[in-house]
Amino acid sequence: MQKNIKYLYLIIWIALLIYALLTPPNALPKLKLFQHFDKVVHFGMFFTLVVILVPIYLSQQNYIRSYLFSFFTSVFTGILFEILQNNLTSGRTGSIDDAIADTAGAAIAVLFYHYFVRQKPLEKFVFRIQ
Repeated sequence: MQKNIKYLYLIIWIALLIYALLTPPNALPKLKLFQHFDKVVHFGMFFTLVVILVPIYLSQQNYIRSYLFSFFTSVFTGILFEILQNNLTSGRTGSIDDAIADTAGAAIAVLFYHYFVRQKPLEKFVFRIQ
């Protein structure tokens, strides 16, 4: 179970993304601290997705490959959610600005992981990477 904890994180996070991004906006809590606050939320959601994905894609300590796969998976997922919002939900529309925020969150997450998590005690503790 300890080695599989990273998959549990991913399943929980994807479930939260589905709920947050595909639920009609009137069913979600209203929290708008400032104009375009939703872009900060998008940034954070896809930042977190990359941080969760890097250890999953990591094999044989190949961090570059893991960063690339995590980044592109996150960007693809963000674009997919924007398309789904536009076509499957009522009260929501897909937004290029949201996709840009998703992409920015993914890119900054790669840098964050590389400089603050990679081969640090945090990585070993949270993701059980040896």
